[in-house]
Amino acid sequence: DLIYCGIYIILYIIADIVIAAQACGKDNNKAGSAFGFFATGCFVAIGVFLFLTWKRARQEAGANAGKSPDYNPERNMEQY
Repeated sequence: DLIYCGIYIILYIIADIVIAAQACGKDNNKAGSAFGFFATGCFVAIGVFLFLTWKRARQEAGANAGKSPDYNPERNMEQY
């Protein structure tokens, strides 16, 4: 999702710049350009949250990598 979000951000920025360049005196293009920049901002916010979630998951996985599982006789007997 993070990669797709990054691709969408790049494509939206390109489309926003093109529409903003064509917005000379046309109200429809001005509204479309404003909506496009708003949507790009939303995608950037989603991308930041996805990145922070990914980073937190990697840190937790790294912290738990060296630990052995806790020994609990009742839980281990349930496997048999």
